[in-house]
Amino acid sequence: MSADVTLPIRIEGTPSLDWSRLILSGRVTVADAGELHRVAIALASRGHGVTVDCSEAEYLDTSAVQVLLALGRVLDRGGHPCDIVGASAVLSEDFRLTGYTGVR
Repeated sequence: MSADVTLPIRIEGTPSLDWSRLILSGRVTVADAGELHRVAIALASRGHGVTVDCSEAEYLDTSAVQVLLALGRVLDRGGHPCDIVGASAVLSEDFRLTGYTGVR
């Protein structure tokens, strides 16, 4: 019997586009941090802006927030935006408390 596994991390956009969308859904926890980190590195290497869509996310643990903050810093240093959209009030407050200003 095979289990239907839905990953909480997916990307829309291609390297040829000037923008990518990282979509987070469900609960993104330390178990997903390695994959989220791998995706963040790949997105940062594209050399363009990223929108992180949290509208489907129920929960991001500290490890996920740390990866997103690092992605934002790397993109900012390269002159590219990293916008976080669709975050719940609680998640928006978490980002605000870290000093992250890219939450829309």
